[in-house]
Amino acid sequence: MSAASKLPARLYSLKLLLSNRCCTANVVRIADGQVVASASSAEEQFKEVLKSKSDMIAAAKVGELMAARLKEANIPAVNFQKPVGKPFHGKLACIINTLRESGIVYN
Repeated sequence: MSAASKLPARLYSLKLLLSNRCCTANVVRIADGQVVASASSAEEQFKEVLKSKSDMIAAAKVGELMAARLKEANIPAVNFQKPVGKPFHGKLACIINTLRESGIVYN
């Protein structure tokens, strides 16, 4: 087992941007603010696959891509704090649940 897989989730933070134009997810190393993995529905590979870049299908694809990139970067867990006052449903829940189903652990 590598040293990166032993690191607690508090070292990496998941940041989501869910707009009417696209869905974007970034994982940031908390110690220095470096983005270590990123996925967006505005990426070139989704142009022909997705009808809309901002619906729940796009959010699920972003979650799948982010999970794959986190596994490549050897990051098994991330920290995510739900924005205060926002309900846990829609695109937010879709990305989080897709990451969870892919084996990414949350704190």
